[in-house]
Amino acid sequence: MVLAKPLSRILYVDDDASMRELVRTAFAGQSEFSVVTCASGFEALIIVGQLRPDLILLDVAMPRLDGMQTLECLRAMELGHHTPVVFLAAGQSPAEIRRLQVAGAADVIQMPFDAAGLPQLIHSIWSRIAE
Repeated sequence: MVLAKPLSRILYVDDDASMRELVRTAFAGQSEFSVVTCASGFEALIIVGQLRPDLILLDVAMPRLDGMQTLECLRAMELGHHTPVVFLAAGQSPAEIRRLQVAGAADVIQMPFDAAGLPQLIHSIWSRIAE
C-alpha cells in the first residue's frame, strides 16, 4: 500500500469507555495526530464519511457489529475502502491474527500494550504501510 500523505487523522473504535480514554490520553501530547473516538462499529461507519481518517484503530470484540464485521462494511464503502485498519486485539491466537490480516488489516496490536508507546507504534506501522 502506498500512502503519500503524512498520518494526522486517526479514528479509534472501541465499545470500552476506559480504553477510549486510555488511547485519547496516550495521544494527548502528540500535536501531529488528531484522534477521534467512537463507541461502536455503527458509529464508525457514520463518522468515517465525515472525518475521512487516515487510519482506523479498531477493537476486535464489540457487541452487535464486531471489528471484523465493521472492517467488512468499511471495505464496502467508497470512503472506507482504502483506509488502513489496525486492530487492537486481546487474547487472539496466531490463527485469529492471521485471519484479521487476510481480511485486510494493516496490522494487529496485541493487548495489553504500552499506552505511552502507542503513538510511536502507530507512527512505525504507518511508516511501514506507507512504503
